[in-house]
Amino acid sequence: MVTYIDIPSAPKRLAYILSTPGKRVATEIDPAYPTVLLCHPPTACGYYYYYGQLEDPSLNEHYNLLTIDIPGHGASRMKEPLEGEITWGRIGMLFHEALQAFGVKKVHLVGSDMGGQAALSMAIAHPEMVASLIMLRPNGRPEPEIVAMGFVEWFALQAELIESRDLDLIDILVSILLEFVTGQMTNWILRDICEGLGDLCKAKFMRGEVIL
Repeated sequence: MVTYIDIPSAPKRLAYILSTPGKRVATEIDPAYPTVLLCHPPTACGYYYYYGQLEDPSLNEHYNLLTIDIPGHGASRMKEPLEGEITWGRIGMLFHEALQAFGVKKVHLVGSDMGGQAALSMAIAHPEMVASLIMLRPNGRPEPEIVAMGFVEWFALQAELIESRDLDLIDILVSILLEFVTGQMTNWILRDICEGLGDLCKAKFMRGEVIL
């Protein structure tokens, strides 16, 4: 069950999943146990990215497990037009404010992939609240310029999609993504995956979620 927390500085209310040792679906932190905040990367949401950890008795029987959908992902929505820029620093600030609202004094931060940027941003800004920081597959060194140039078309298409809401552009974005990851699109299995991912992204986009 998704529940929400209202943070005044958030673009809109934030959705979260909280599991405590005494309650699998909770709305309040159990102060008798340490709290772990699981930070998901873009294009995902908290529960679907961390369901394995949230459902693991070796974790949920000993910790408050909290994951918050970042703005525009999962069940967290954004105001239109967007007020201000969404940066990892801002997301880290929102996480800090959410933890304060929950009454958390110390937190173990876990960030996976680019979600580690939010965890790192919060740890740098508020080290007094962070008991530990775990980053899984964090971002490495900046990519070579030739790789960055390859994303120029990608970002241009993203901007056009947001402005025009032309769903056909999602098919192009998905094709670019899978070709970049796999290096080829001639395999019929990859083409089926591409089509399925495109349909999923279109459904999410129509629901107001940020995709790709």
